[in-house]
Amino acid sequence: MFYFFLILIQASLGFGQVVLGEMQSSNSSTIADSFGDYDDWIEIHNPTTDSVEISGFILKDQLDTWVIPSGDPITLLPPNGRFLLWADDQELQGPSHTNFKLASGGEFLWL
Repeated sequence: MFYFFLILIQASLGFGQVVLGEMQSSNSSTIADSFGDYDDWIEIHNPTTDSVEISGFILKDQLDTWVIPSGDPITLLPPNGRFLLWADDQELQGPSHTNFKLASGGEFLWL
């Protein structure tokens, strides 16, 4: 009964379902970040018709866990919006930079 109640609260607060879209490890020429670096990247996609706030969402690979920081308007995904995260282990570069890199041979990634 308690779990059902939590699900109802979550649904009533307007949490949408976002998905991991594309990702690339060993990026050497595809997309550069605002510092001009070609780092690993992960795309989060909001396929819904509502805006979704993703701050506080957890991204986890095989070894590391990273929480999308709050307090920045870029974490509000508009309907059908996309958010690009840089998996570069350089969090000091801003809220879209994670504390880990992607393994070039493939690995587990969870949102």
